Amino acid sequence: MIKYLKYEIRNIEPLRIADDSTSQSGQTITLRYIPGSTIRGYVISQLANINKKLFEDNKKELFSNKIKFLNAYLTIENEGGKHVLMPSPKGFYEDKRIEKGKKEIQNVVVAGDFSEGYKRAALGRYCYFENDDCIYYYNVDINSDMKIKINIDKSEKQNVFRNEYIQENHLFTGYIAIESENIELKDEIKKTLKDIVTIGNARSAGFGKCEVVSCDYVNSIPYEQYLPAENVNKECYMMLLSNTVMRNELGELCGIDVHELEKQMEVDNLDIKYCSTSTVDVKGYNRTWKTKIPSMLMFEQGSVFHLTFDGEFKYENILKIVNNGIGERKNEGFGRVVFINHYGDIKYKCPGDCKKYSISEFKESDDDMATINIIAQSYYRRLIEKVAQVYIVTNSFAKGDASNSQLGNIEAIAVANKYNPKRAFELINAYMNHTEDKEDSSNVQKKRRSIKKAFSFIRKIINSDLIDIIDADRKIIREKIMNIDRNNILDDDAVDRIKLDFLINLIRFDNKEGGN
Repeated sequence: MIKYLKYEIRNIEPLRIADDSTSQSGQTITLRYIPGSTIRGYVISQLANINKKLFEDNKKELFSNKIKFLNAYLTIENEGGKHVLMPSPKGFYEDKRIEKGKKEIQNVVVAGDFSEGYKRAALGRYCYFENDDCIYYYNVDINSDMKIKINIDKSEKQNVFRNEYIQENHLFTGYIAIESENIELKDEIKKTLKDIVTIGNARSAGFGKCEVVSCDYVNSIPYEQYLPAENVNKECYMMLLSNTVMRNELGELCGIDVHELEKQMEVDNLDIKYCSTSTVDVKGYNRTWKTKIPSMLMFEQGSVFHLTFDGEFKYENILKIVNNGIGERKNEGFGRVVFINHYGDIKYKCPGDCKKYSISEFKESDDDMATINIIAQSYYRRLIEKVAQVYIVTNSFAKGDASNSQLGNIEAIAVANKYNPKRAFELINAYMNHTEDKEDSSNVQKKRRSIKKAFSFIRKIINSDLIDIIDADRKIIREKIMNIDRNNILDDDAVDRIKLDFLINLIRFDNKEGGN
């Protein structure tokens, strides 16, 4: 008996899973879903690392068709509840001149015909059916970044390339179909999908971190709400939930092997009356053997077939095919199909609406917050340094008659105690107090007693908030850095070191301006 492990994951970082079939030189396209092969790779690697004995004992079963890792597709929430979406079907046409909104569409798979002037209907990447006559369609949010390849071969002409990725905050739902009776193996597979999982490409560059929202075994079959509830006579509609290819009796790839499908359906004279399909060249890479997997030309997910036959397509056979899939590489999620009830009755399409998630709705782990704090500290330091440099260059020191040697003594104290700022400030204050007392006791004219002007400013640097001095006018530095109060980013010792560096640079620049 097949049990389904249903999991929901939300990408809290951008997600990139390269689509080798459509990517070109200088441009990497991302898949709009999480393929079963990606989840399989993550689960098996976790089992191999955490429980090596269990992995070795069940290795053969893990790579067999007894355990199938299905693709994870977009899930949305709206007023009607939560909907696990499926790939949008092909074969619908629409009048492009009609305004957006709920529109009438025609299904070419029903009778092989559509009205003149109609074009292929835009149905996004994902959809769900409601009220048997309307398709609600959705897309994932995509973005891209541009990078420069520094070390290029002489044969390469282009050193700029573009990488596409799925933006964060999308919820995906996937399934693992497990036919094994090994209870321990089932439990260990479930344990691998908890808390945070990191998948896809560019993981070291801040991509691929996902939060496991839920993971549990369910009694229902994926997408069973679309299946016929009883036996079917004469005709049915089969849609591919994943890329699919079959082999004929000679072992050749043949798309859909009608004779083999006829045996599985247990009907006679099976025929594909109409269909709407597209093909994709599915590729892969074996990390163990460090070689590419032979590519396979498959029918793309969303392809629809109008099947006619003699006899009765029994409900038990419908469930058997839906549970087991058809064709090659079923362990990786390929070959999944669904027989859609009342598919010929669909007449309308409508863009779907869904709840948008924000980062504040996600659970933040201690590791995440520690990483954010480190980044915020680095960014805050660099921002202060830039603002301080501008201040030093554009503002006079107003040192009055303080001599270069007096300022040089303060600089020397600061440099000597650079890694002990509190000690540096104590010595600087003591030196300034001693110098002022010495000047007060000496017989000098009052107009020469402006040394206190410079010392007053130095005391202000030591005792005040440095940001209030260097950024009072421009207001570049905000109260919050990466959503963290700037007063909580750096400790007192780090703040004092920054003040000390600022004082040293201020004095050095003033002396340099004076030609010393």
